[in-house]
Amino acid sequence: MFGRRGRVERRLRERGRPAWARVTGVDDLGDGRWRLHLTVEPGDGEPFEARAEIEDTGPEGPEPGGIVEVLHDPDRRGRVRVMGTPSRPPPPEPPPAPDLPGPDLGAVVRGLARALGDGSLAQGLPVVVTDDAPPPPAAPRTGPDLSHLPLDRLAARAGHDPSSVLAEVTRRVGAGEATLPEVLAAARQAGLSGADLARIMRAQRPPPS
Repeated sequence: MFGRRGRVERRLRERGRPAWARVTGVDDLGDGRWRLHLTVEPGDGEPFEARAEIEDTGPEGPEPGGIVEVLHDPDRRGRVRVMGTPSRPPPPEPPPAPDLPGPDLGAVVRGLARALGDGSLAQGLPVVVTDDAPPPPAAPRTGPDLSHLPLDRLAARAGHDPSSVLAEVTRRVGAGEATLPEVLAAARQAGLSGADLARIMRAQRPPPS
């Protein structure tokens, strides 16, 4: 038995071809001896299964998943000799990252616009990005176009067309083209009384339901 095993070992040392093998299983034979179940991948042929015994006095012994260099007999497949100690198996791969949707560019732009408008961007505050829909487009202008008139001339028209004047004043204040004190000053310069301003405001209010 030992003579046959010795001849096999000698033949592998003399005629064996090197290859890499993956450890697929391990049997503990006791006294620091282990039987390895291997998948050998020769460079000139198909992979094949083989078994080989090694000595490993480490505290844990070899583990499945490691890689080891072997000598294999090209004429008698299955006969291998292990060269060295198998490597430790690689750590498990991390799970793939979830497939998240990309950022909504429109929401980012709207968040920046809000931050510019309320001054939070200038104060160094975080920009809040939400997925709210953009505001609906402004309703088309139904009255006369008064955007070209200066404030004093606009206030002078309040007695003739209060609804259009109030709509234009509201638009200018909302767009930052005029401030409320400027509007009131123009109304006083045009000679409008408090009753006139109240009448303009009532003209824009919706009728009670």
